[in-house]
Amino acid sequence: MADMTGRGGRAVTWRSIAVLAATPVLVVGLAGTLMPVLASSPEPDSLAAELGQSKDNDPERDSAVLTARPKPGASAAAQQQPQSPANCRAYIDAPKLTYRPARVVVKAESRCADRAWLEVVAVVESQESTGWRNRGRASDARRAKSISVEALSDVCGGQRRYWRGRSFHKSIEAGTEYVARLRTPQKWIGCPVG
Repeated sequence: MADMTGRGGRAVTWRSIAVLAATPVLVVGLAGTLMPVLASSPEPDSLAAELGQSKDNDPERDSAVLTARPKPGASAAAQQQPQSPANCRAYIDAPKLTYRPARVVVKAESRCADRAWLEVVAVVESQESTGWRNRGRASDARRAKSISVEALSDVCGGQRRYWRGRSFHKSIEAGTEYVARLRTPQKWIGCPVG
């Protein structure tokens, strides 16, 4: 029989090999028990589709293409709206904690291939006992290829709660308004004291 030694010269036993072999089964079993919990999340991926968002590979950032604002009284067949001719996209980052002083920030931006009249409004909200509360807002509007804003909350020292961001993006191209609305999933953030 071959000599089987591991790190540090310790003998590798059949028991340790059996434990390593069973590890994938344990992980798969745990994943199976977690799937129903994840499926009942208050912010499912179907929400992204409902809001016209596309999930990029970055879990901290959502994006969407700006589409023509629907006409009042438009039929269900007219739901598919044309995309921005300037190829404008809207982005929003998940809430993040900043320091000195402790605040929560949400960054939103619009980027286009060509210059257009752009407007971006971002809001940072916290979940309170009475519902979601607006804790900060930022906006910018001008003719550009891209603009970004950062909504900062008021000082949040010592508070532990869920936070989220919302944004509204608009471009005006050849007299037509193209819009997108984004919302981040809620994120648990504990602000340090002081």
